[in-house]
Amino acid sequence: MNTMKTSASKTLLSIIALLTAGAISYAQTGNGSSTPPRLDEPGLYVQVGGGTLLPAGTNDKEDSWPGFSAAFGWRISSMHKIQVETGGYFKSSSASNWSTSSTVIPMLFSYSFCFQLGRSGRLELRATPTIGFKVNTTSTTTHTSKGDTSSSKSEVDFACGIGPGITWRVFSRLYVDAGYRYLYSPPKNGFKRDAQFVTGSVGWKF
Repeated sequence: MNTMKTSASKTLLSIIALLTAGAISYAQTGNGSSTPPRLDEPGLYVQVGGGTLLPAGTNDKEDSWPGFSAAFGWRISSMHKIQVETGGYFKSSSASNWSTSSTVIPMLFSYSFCFQLGRSGRLELRATPTIGFKVNTTSTTTHTSKGDTSSSKSEVDFACGIGPGITWRVFSRLYVDAGYRYLYSPPKNGFKRDAQFVTGSVGWKF
């Protein structure tokens, strides 16, 4: 739980810093002669945000894993961009004689097909095929009269999927992004390993 709070705090501070930087940039360039970069222009970008992981087959809020994401990418052309992404999603549970904490770390590569809405270059939709891995780590502590015993295990799942998203340029270089992604992973021991990700991010285009 402390890990979740720390990660959320860091993400919030990063978002505030980006918003501040974007506001300053907008104030400096708003009345100048420089032209703000459009979303569809080639260039490097970075983005951070928060989100939720939902195991496949459930929409129960109790099963949601809050977390954060961080990514960088390259806009190739008006309709195409590539991105590398990671992050962390967390969940804890406990009872009178045990407690567990679990973490899912996605490591993903995506290629987006982008569609501009309007002529201003401020708003776009996208479809994003994705491939990569999910690292799943679970730590368990058992409480007994003789003391506590701890154990942990990690598994790596192949993951691939697709999802839609929408991006809006707020200031000259600052944009906000919202997306959904469904990732398939091969079943293990008869159990599905698929996951759904719902994310909201703030990005900066160079």
